Amino acid sequence: METLNFFMKELEKRGAEDIVLKAEKTHNYQIKFYNSKIDIVKEYDFSKILVFATKGRKTILTSVKAVDKKSLTRKASEIVKFLSMLPDSDYRGIADGPFKYRSNKNMASKEAMNIPKAIKMCEDAISTAVNNGGTRVAGVLEGSVTDEELISNHNVKAKQKETQTYLSIRVLTDHTKGTSSGHMTSIARNLKDLKAKDKSEQAAEISLQGVETRKIPVGKYDIIYYPLASASIIENIGDAASIFNVETQSSCFINKLGKKVANEKVTISDDPTNNKIPGSSLFDDEGVPTKRNRIIDKGVFKKYLHNTSTAKKYKTKTTANAGLPMPEATSTKLHRGDSSIEEMIRTTKKGLLITNTWYTRFQSYIKGDFSTIPRDSILIIKNGKISGATTGIRLNDNLIRLMSNIELLDRKVEPIAGWETERINQIPIFKVKNVLVTRPK
Repeated sequence: METLNFFMKELEKRGAEDIVLKAEKTHNYQIKFYNSKIDIVKEYDFSKILVFATKGRKTILTSVKAVDKKSLTRKASEIVKFLSMLPDSDYRGIADGPFKYRSNKNMASKEAMNIPKAIKMCEDAISTAVNNGGTRVAGVLEGSVTDEELISNHNVKAKQKETQTYLSIRVLTDHTKGTSSGHMTSIARNLKDLKAKDKSEQAAEISLQGVETRKIPVGKYDIIYYPLASASIIENIGDAASIFNVETQSSCFINKLGKKVANEKVTISDDPTNNKIPGSSLFDDEGVPTKRNRIIDKGVFKKYLHNTSTAKKYKTKTTANAGLPMPEATSTKLHRGDSSIEEMIRTTKKGLLITNTWYTRFQSYIKGDFSTIPRDSILIIKNGKISGATTGIRLNDNLIRLMSNIELLDRKVEPIAGWETERINQIPIFKVKNVLVTRPK
């Protein structure tokens, strides 16, 4: 806190008004493997101070890496000088403290940083994949411990410590027609909850199921999404709930408050309150204690996400979703259902099981129109059974249509991180009816 307090005073001396400073210090390790062998094991540290400062209605958000007093003094002058040249924004203030925070129990685990154990876990995962039919295995296992401290000149002081482990494993199967692949990821507070062997087995199974491929006609199919495949889609639902995206005409939830936007089976929250799940936090970027916000309740849109500034504008309360200078989702959660992957497959006459996607792109944010490209094994479902695989397709859909056509949701929700997502979201396997399948040109 001493460094942050010094920096705060330097900024105030030079005329900054509202100030929020958040220091992040992270120790990381990374284990990379390819061709079924561990190749790289490295450790590294990363530190920075995130800075939000205002003068009148002018705002700036930046970061500082050098944290000695001389550098901070120079940076304070640069920030306030640049701030004075910026145009006014629609800024209305930050939160007034002090606040009380829930316990940080379960946010950090010493076991997460046990590198020898992590190396052994990678070796076991590689062996498991090979023993289950994989030809080659590649991936990464990462771990980190992060200390955060936040202060503002509105009487806010907060801190937390968290650990995170992440596994990404791709299993490739070479065969006469080429190579098929299966990809699984897992994210947890510790190593044990990664369940690396289980993920390795699943990736190998997916890879083997994709050996025999055939072209399918374009048209409408029922789609079963694995969490990794839907992560970028579900994250965009959280993004669309931000009042900032509503104001900038980049949300499909404009004028949707109190209206039906999904099947009644669908409930979606922004939920950073489960300490056991990476992505949870005790406080938002203003230091306001986080809480669970139900965005969609049984198909009905219930709430936009706010920080203090936007809440004042709309004469409501912050949802603890700062986000500075604009509110943002923290961890989008699609609530569980009462089904299973077995039931979803059994009840599908003409469909596809999508295990992974990339390049999810929106043709219209305001309408919610998007497309995404499946990758790794794309499994064909015919009359309730998996019947081979396909390749070279694109899924075309709309966020509200997708939510309205969700038929079944798995009983289990898991945290998921994907290469196209910025946050850790919480998603079950789910089934959507009548999705348009085309081929990229």
